[in-house]
Amino acid sequence: MKQALSLKPNPSIRVWLMDDEEYFLQAMAMEFADWEDFTLSTFDATSSFLAELGTTGNPPHIVLLDINIPGSDGISLLQPIKARSPLTRVLMLTSSDNDRNIRDALKQGADGYLLKGVSIARIVESIRECLQGGVPIDARAASKILRGSSGTDEPRGAVHLTEKEHCILKLMAEGLSYASIAQETATRVKTVSSHVENIFRKLGVHSRSEAIALAIKERLLQG
Repeated sequence: MKQALSLKPNPSIRVWLMDDEEYFLQAMAMEFADWEDFTLSTFDATSSFLAELGTTGNPPHIVLLDINIPGSDGISLLQPIKARSPLTRVLMLTSSDNDRNIRDALKQGADGYLLKGVSIARIVESIRECLQGGVPIDARAASKILRGSSGTDEPRGAVHLTEKEHCILKLMAEGLSYASIAQETATRVKTVSSHVENIFRKLGVHSRSEAIALAIKERLLQG
């Protein structure tokens, strides 16, 4: 399981929001003002965002990132963000429900995917899920990518998961942490980790987000 940036000695969860729409930044600032355990910093330009991330002594615990950014795009920022601050989680918060964008974001290391329009309570809940190791995915986005899979990618051949591995993969896609998966399946966390390692090996991936992205693309979550 990924480590998390420490919340000590400052108990506030540091959230950075990158979006080019000023009204959205202002609205989110007002929304987060009601949550005392969060501090929000907003950015409307890629250059200032990356510069601050590369020099700050207090990197964000989580970044809320749009995809549609003039002169760049959120997906291309994922790897630079992870390179500058490996422990920072990145939650896509965007109006784009394009199935390829969803898959690409997860493949490039996004720790979750939400569509704009969700409530602030859902955003806060998703942030907490990310920090606990979950990968929250908007139900509308997950539904769209399942229904919209075109099958144009090269076939990978059959992936043979055991019943337990399939169950754990589905729970991972629902955003549950390893501890929660252990509770749901009446097993130990160590056992869940062992199953996850086997899932990664069989799918040929190296991270939870990659596994979920591939599972969605290959429709391994159905049934």
